[in-house]
Parts: sequence; structure tokens; C-alpha cells
Amino acid sequence: MKEKRIRIFGRLRWTLLWAAILLCWAAPIKAGEIGKTVDNTNVSQYKDLLPPALYKAVERGDYILPTATLSFPFKLPASFLAASEKNAGKYDVDKEGNLIDKATGKFPKHNVYGLPFPHIDTKDSKSGVKIIWNFKFMRYRTMSVHASGIVYWVDEKKGVERVYRMDGQGSTYLFYQGRPPGREIENPSGFLYQCMLCYESPMSVKGMNTMNWEYADDRDNTVFAYVPVIRRVRKSSGASRSDSSMGGDSWNDLANMWDGKNSTMTWKVVGEKTILVAFTDINKGQATEEPDGTFLRRMPEKKFGYDTPGWKGAPWAITSAKWVPRKCWVVEQMPKDPYYNWGLHVNYVDKETFSIWHKEVYDKAGQFQVWMIAPRSYCELPDGRNDIGEVDAYIITNEKVRHSTMSNIENPHELYLPANRLVPGDFTMSNFLKASK
Repeated sequence: MKEKRIRIFGRLRWTLLWAAILLCWAAPIKAGEIGKTVDNTNVSQYKDLLPPALYKAVERGDYILPTATLSFPFKLPASFLAASEKNAGKYDVDKEGNLIDKATGKFPKHNVYGLPFPHIDTKDSKSGVKIIWNFKFMRYRTMSVHASGIVYWVDEKKGVERVYRMDGQGSTYLFYQGRPPGREIENPSGFLYQCMLCYESPMSVKGMNTMNWEYADDRDNTVFAYVPVIRRVRKSSGASRSDSSMGGDSWNDLANMWDGKNSTMTWKVVGEKTILVAFTDINKGQATEEPDGTFLRRMPEKKFGYDTPGWKGAPWAITSAKWVPRKCWVVEQMPKDPYYNWGLHVNYVDKETFSIWHKEVYDKAGQFQVWMIAPRSYCELPDGRNDIGEVDAYIITNEKVRHSTMSNIENPHELYLPANRLVPGDFTMSNFLKASK
């Protein structure tokens, strides 16, 4: 009888031991175990670190994720964060989601440098739109941006179908708000920013340029598009920013992960999640400063599935990146305009820098269709200025048709341009026509 009890307890002990082993094996990988490669053989162990679209992409074999940790602190400049602290309690958002000065109840006419909401309380019903305002002002600190790049259309079976170049004028942004002290510019029209996007080649798209004016108040965005075949400019409202750009998988509001007017959406924080995000380099880079103070960022060479020998995943997958864990807020946005072409957007926003790493978009029927990632690197100058807020590439994938539109930003990428390099006059109708013809 005694031997029988010993055998029973022995078997029970081994059963419990094996159960514990299996439980540990099946448990999600934690950030402390970063360093392994995630593929379709072990992706279930990393499910807690992946947004749904990326999880399915790895499970399908589209992506392979070599994981790593950064060798440097990825954070906004100390001077910018100090200025942000001084903004605490000064600003709010109105019922439409517009930023307002608590003292006046209107959008501040003075320059707001720093994050308008340095402390986020997710119990606040307005926390979603406040996070997005921080995202906007985080980038405004760079004053102006000039970037060139190449846009690729990539099909699952055919590979690269079309290539568009944005050289010369490229993509330019002039920010009127959020500028460092002493670098303010006159703003009688009440702009938040103006931008222009110019295509140079091939000849079939040369001159098909767009210009956007975003206002600080309730006025809708003004969008201009040059139509080469009739040599005329077509003016439209912000609603057109959800139309397909150049017939691809993207639309204008997706620039920089979100480039639309905040008040056109409702925003809601629905959770927090640590996710794996793409860095093209896990080491800190060194920026170059031009004599006039312009910040030149240089990005590492990037490789994608279509130009990686032996790659068996999706041709649009980035293959040269390392995937690093970052803590994010999960913020939903829903268009207010019934004529907007898309429905729910889900954003994963970095809790430390307010960068948007990952976005998933549903159609108006509630079906998931498009997702987007923005691989990044990091470089800085000795004076503390850095390039957080900028990206190295965009990858926008339409899972319904298995097709992707990719934008590969090229070196050098210019930030912090002085007032004499990029001026309000560069965004007039006459200059837009000149750049388009």
C-alpha cells in the first residue's frame, strides 16, 4: 500500500513538473528575453508583443523579426521636455478636439513650444486627442522639413510594379506653431503648417503635385492638386485627403502616420501595450550641422524583401531592421465625416516620445484592410537637437488585395531649416504653379 502511494505521488510529481515546463514554454516572451528572432515557428510565444496585423504577417511568413535592444536612450531633447513642463495646466481641448488656451478658450495666438500636455491621464476622456496634439507638437519643434524619397508600388506576386521619385522640391513642411523661442515667424493667416509634395519622375506623373494648408482654428484644411493634363489647380476640402494618393494604397492623411486635422476625428485611448517596433539601426547616429544651422540626418541603408536575395517572405517586408520593444498607448480614431473613405483607425503611440509606430485601418463596414509601420533610426547633434518624429520609411499594406505602397526616405534629410531657407512665400499659389509646371 505504501509503495503504491509512493508510485502515485511520483507520477503526480512528474505530471506537475511536465505541466510546469509546458506552461513556461507556452508563456508569452517578455521584453527581458529580447534577442531572439521571431518567425512563424515561434510567433505564438510573442503574441503579447505584436499588434494583430503584425502578428498575422509573421504567422503567414511575410515578416521575420530579429529582436534587439537599443544602445542609447530614445527620448526627446531635455530642453524640449523642460519647456513642456512649463505648459502643464495651461491648455485644454474643446468639444471638437481643437487645442485651446485655458485663459481665452481659443487656440493660442502665441507660439506654443513644447508638449501642450506633458502629463497624460488616461482616465481623462480627452486623453486620446491630447496625446495626438502632443504627437503634432513633438514634430513642430523641428520648424521645417525637406525630404526626398522614392515611392514603390509592390505586388505580392509581381514584386515592384511602379517607382515614383520625389527629388528636388520633394516633400517640404513649414511649421508655424511649436517653434523654438526666438525662431517664431509671423502667422497672420493662422496656419498650423503648410506643406507641398512634388513628384519628379517618371514623366507620366511629373508635376502631379499637392499642397496643403492646415489652420489652427475650425477652418477645414485647404488642399490644392495640380492636374498636368489641363494645366490647372484643383482645390478641394480636407475630405479629399482620404482619397487614394497616386492610385496606390496610401492617402494623404497617412503621411507621418497621421497628417490630418485632429478635430476631424474622435479619439479614444483604449489601452496600453508594449510592442515590437522597427529600428533601422539600434545604435545612435551622428547628424551633421550646416553653417546655417540646418540639421542633416543620415539614415542607414535599408533592405526590403524585393531586393534581399533568398528572401521568401512578403516583397514589401523590411529585412534590415531590428525589432525593439516600446511601451505604447493604443489610441483609436474615428472619422466624423460620413464621406471619409475609411472607418476605424488604431494607432500605437510611443508613451515616451509620442511617435506613432503602427497603425491599423478598417473599412467603413468594419473590416480590417490596411496597416502601416514606420521604421526609424536616431541621430543627434552636440547641442541636443535630435530627429525624433521623423521616419526612415513607410510601409502601407492593403491585406485585402495583398499589395503595398512603400516610401523610402533618402539621404540627406533636412530638419530645423532656418527662416531664410523655407519661408511662407514658398507655399503660395504662384510658387505652387511654378513648382508644378
